[in-house]
Amino acid sequence: MKKYIAILILIVLSAESFAQQRDEPTALGEEASMKAEMALIEGQKHLILENYAKALEMFHVAREINPNDGAIHFKIAEVLFRNKALTDASESIELAIELDSENKFYYLLAADIYTANSDLASAQKMYEELLKMEGNEDYLVELALIFEYQGKYNKALEIYGKAQEHFGINEAMVLQKQEIYFRLGDPQAAIAEWENLTEAYPDEESYIFSLVELLINQGDLASAEMHLKTLLDKNQKNRRASLMIAEILKNQGRIDEAMDHAQVPLLSPELSFNLKGGILNDFLGQITGESVVKFKTLAQGVAGVHPKEYTAQAFAGDVLYQLGDKPNARVFYVKAIKISPNNFSVWQNILSIESELGMLDSLTAHAEEALEYFPNQAAIYYLGGSGYLMKKDYQQSIQLLEIGKRYASNKRMKSVFNGQLGDAYNGLKNYSKSDAAYEVALSSDDTNEHVLNNYSYFLTLRKTKLDKALEMSTRLIQLRPNTATYLDTHGWVLFVQGKYKEAKKHLQKAASLGNDGTVFEHYGDVLYKLGDQEGALVQWEKAATTNDASDLVHKKIADKKFYE
Repeated sequence: MKKYIAILILIVLSAESFAQQRDEPTALGEEASMKAEMALIEGQKHLILENYAKALEMFHVAREINPNDGAIHFKIAEVLFRNKALTDASESIELAIELDSENKFYYLLAADIYTANSDLASAQKMYEELLKMEGNEDYLVELALIFEYQGKYNKALEIYGKAQEHFGINEAMVLQKQEIYFRLGDPQAAIAEWENLTEAYPDEESYIFSLVELLINQGDLASAEMHLKTLLDKNQKNRRASLMIAEILKNQGRIDEAMDHAQVPLLSPELSFNLKGGILNDFLGQITGESVVKFKTLAQGVAGVHPKEYTAQAFAGDVLYQLGDKPNARVFYVKAIKISPNNFSVWQNILSIESELGMLDSLTAHAEEALEYFPNQAAIYYLGGSGYLMKKDYQQSIQLLEIGKRYASNKRMKSVFNGQLGDAYNGLKNYSKSDAAYEVALSSDDTNEHVLNNYSYFLTLRKTKLDKALEMSTRLIQLRPNTATYLDTHGWVLFVQGKYKEAKKHLQKAASLGNDGTVFEHYGDVLYKLGDQEGALVQWEKAATTNDASDLVHKKIADKKFYE
């Protein structure tokens, strides 16, 4: 019931609007007037219900009764417009205007019909007629748009100017004028329009940011920076302004200044870490020299603002790792795995750093923990096993390495595992298993330098299979002719074989390439064997200043004599 009441109210209101749109009463008789009025009301009812065919039928009935009523032609034009019969709609609205040239609603419908029919010149005339009527300045913007659609940009700008004089400056009109200026190839005029808007609304920050973006796009970074500094003068904690000015400075290569401005938003807990990570990554690609220290401090500060966020801690670890600060990188990696221990690469980085820094207790403990989450990862077994090996816990090392080599995915990796097992079994003096592991390692990769070096050296210490030791050490220095450790091994094999002159050549070269106590001591030993006691003493004394020489070096110096 309520629905019918609502429709009835609409019909009554529509009838009242007809009365406002119609001519002075005609000479029709009372009965004809009533029939025409009822037909109009019935047609309006069907128009509201979107029954356009029936509405048009009733409006035609009204027109036959009273063909000189402009309102009837207006309603016919409206139905035809909705049905997209634009040519017929044009004819009807033109008749309506001819019958009543003072009704603004007729001109508005005519403008819509002409615009829809792409007859922009006629639509322009309708708006121009409307503007001649008193109080119709509201249609200035529509007229400007019509000029713009026709490509009459200067005329459109003129009308927008009049609209601004009447209504005042506003964002919508500025945007329209800005678009025209860009089409005319006059970006400075577009910028000037936006500057006028910011002056009219100095407290509207969004307008200033839009102006800054416009200036940046036009390459006027100095002006953009100036406007942003104005915002920051009002509020030093304006995060968006700080980030935008930081971006401008970064693009100019002013990295330190950029980081100074970025600090406020980056150290704000309100800003998401996802956004911060992107900003830090951009900086990371450009920092050099002294900026590195400032950037590391900033990255650590950001992680501190998000202490419970895994990605923040892991990211800080990655940044510091890339910048060579491995001790601090490890600190953040450890924080990350405490929050979420399910990232293999973070565990691997922790173990690699601890191995490199000689943090053997942490290395083995973390390896055991990591295996709880990644029991099938060969790298963890290798790093953990190597940690136990360096701690001389050979049994535990062998246990991890024997399991881990099952997960080795290629021959080179299997060779690496067996090489470590060879060292571990050698540490237990289980030489048969040690030699077997080394042989398996070389069968997988005969260029494994670690195995070639250690296997040949340990055979030499045992004074067994010296020909094999010499074969391996010879191959080693062929692979790496300028590596001091390998030259020392080869020289020592020759020394044990009694080939002192040949040994001297390699040991002398090894001593010249580094600062290794073992190398200096071995060089002194061969000089002693060749009768150069003074030269031997010099080398032994050099060896004594390092941490790498044997326990016998001081006795050699004191007695000026070689001891095995």
